[in-house]
Amino acid sequence: MCKSAFLIASLLIVLFCPSAISEQKDDGTVWNVVFQIGYAGRCKGYITKDRLVFSNGIVRYLFVPPDYDQLLLISDESKAYMKMPLDKWLIDQPKIQWVPWKTIPATDSARYKRIKLPTTIKCDKYTCSREYGRGTAYFVATRTIATNTGIWKACCKFCGAPVDKGMPILFIPSRDINCARLQATFVDKAIAPPGVFSIPRSYRKTNDIADLYLGNDIDVFFQSRPQKKD
Repeated sequence: MCKSAFLIASLLIVLFCPSAISEQKDDGTVWNVVFQIGYAGRCKGYITKDRLVFSNGIVRYLFVPPDYDQLLLISDESKAYMKMPLDKWLIDQPKIQWVPWKTIPATDSARYKRIKLPTTIKCDKYTCSREYGRGTAYFVATRTIATNTGIWKACCKFCGAPVDKGMPILFIPSRDINCARLQATFVDKAIAPPGVFSIPRSYRKTNDIADLYLGNDIDVFFQSRPQKKD
């Protein structure tokens, strides 16, 4: 009888407390990763088995199951968020161009000796060349963190790296390729801050990227612009 009552109570919590779902986190390991990304600068992130979030201090980029092709952008400054397909967001990023890659294990490890890689995880080094046209890249990936392939692909797409080898730790494309350089400067186990994988209920939804960044300041921005004289 007690067991049945417990199951009913658990079901009621799930049905009538949606915040319990949005705040739920994976019980496994949480990794703290600091990325240096070419177009976004220094980004601090947290990764679980099935979730990824990182922030450049302006916007939080969040990926949650089941659809990793959808990007959630959250502004804690304007208390707003928007959801959009990752591919659509990438189209508007002039410094990111995903291209098909031929990827083989790196045979010349000397090229990587001058690059400092995290020692807390196992990394695999690769040499990449474009399937069509010119262009090469150094690429380092890991399968120690983010075992979910959907998270690998989402993070790799952010810089244009190959999507089938693991979580990107280093990606250095040649200058003739319009992709962003990425390097993980810190990787270690951590405790994620409360609510980092969720959207507060008080935040409003928007479909305007300018509104997301500026919020109530958007009217002030346009009012402060100098008017053209006739």
